[in-house]
Amino acid sequence: MGEIVNTENRRESHYLQIADDTSFDQWVEMGVKLVQTTQNIMWWLGDWWNFGERKYGEAASQAISMEIPYSTFSKASYVARKVDVDRRVPELSWSIHCEVAQLDPDDQDLFLAKARDNGHTVARVREDVKRHKVKELVDPDDSTNGVMLSENINFKASNVWTFGKPLQSYGVIDDQKTPPQLIANLLYFFENHDDDPLVVDLTDKYQVTNDVAKVFGYKVHSYDLYPHAQAKKVKSIDLVTEKFPEFVSNADYVFLNILDYLDNSADIDPEMFLRHQVVNAGTVMKPGSQLFLIAKDLENWKLENTFSLVYDENDFDVVEFISIPNKDTYTKDDELKAIADKTLLNKFGYVLVLEKR
Repeated sequence: MGEIVNTENRRESHYLQIADDTSFDQWVEMGVKLVQTTQNIMWWLGDWWNFGERKYGEAASQAISMEIPYSTFSKASYVARKVDVDRRVPELSWSIHCEVAQLDPDDQDLFLAKARDNGHTVARVREDVKRHKVKELVDPDDSTNGVMLSENINFKASNVWTFGKPLQSYGVIDDQKTPPQLIANLLYFFENHDDDPLVVDLTDKYQVTNDVAKVFGYKVHSYDLYPHAQAKKVKSIDLVTEKFPEFVSNADYVFLNILDYLDNSADIDPEMFLRHQVVNAGTVMKPGSQLFLIAKDLENWKLENTFSLVYDENDFDVVEFISIPNKDTYTKDDELKAIADKTLLNKFGYVLVLEKR
């Protein structure tokens, strides 16, 4: 009878040796078993790792010494933990289960059944889940266009985003805070994760990002130089001189509102501050993750300065520029002076979306 010949030799374990007397039927059977093993290996790896963590605690981390990337363990563990054994559908791939792992158990059942009954691909399930997540956030009383988060957080269809007064139900009550609508749009349009995403905001003075990220079901760490007294979930940290806390790593999204810092700290040199923060952010971000720089032109800091600095940092690529018309108002005298001085009045803020290489 034909068999797969294997050895303990590390080099020989990287190829498949089949006995020469293997029959055609045996060869086909081997292929079926190999496919089944491939389909199930991520389940087995996740269940194995979760068992080790439950039973052996920190000692299980020693298993990482094997030549398997931690990211593989992390993803396999997450999906196995989120999708109970009784909910797993043998006819569907692990990758499809990965897409629904972020949903509530009842919704997992619904999407897995639809995928099985309709032959949905991984890409189709991913899009269906994304639409479902948006629908969960839609105000049921709104019937305008189906793309509105609760309390008028609209999704924008262009790269010019105009928002009204900041919504008071997100973050502490203050009209000067970053509009929650802005944070929601950035998290929605630049989704880049496979499992538990981590959001880090370095300038979440009013706890806006913290509140919005939790609506999306994301983990979040919020910091600021001078947190608002009511922003209880925002930790004070001087990011001009300090580095990130050691426990912050593998971030999927990092927010940096340059405007908040520079407006409130006249003694901070913009170039020094921004360069320090971009470098700091790069140390805790995953490859492919996003850094959102929120800013506008100031007297001592212009858009070209931001671009020049970013291009000096080799860890990032600019993937999007979003214009945000601001609320600054100018008198007729301001306009006449600008014309006389041949300068342009600033009518917009912007977001530079950077991707970690």
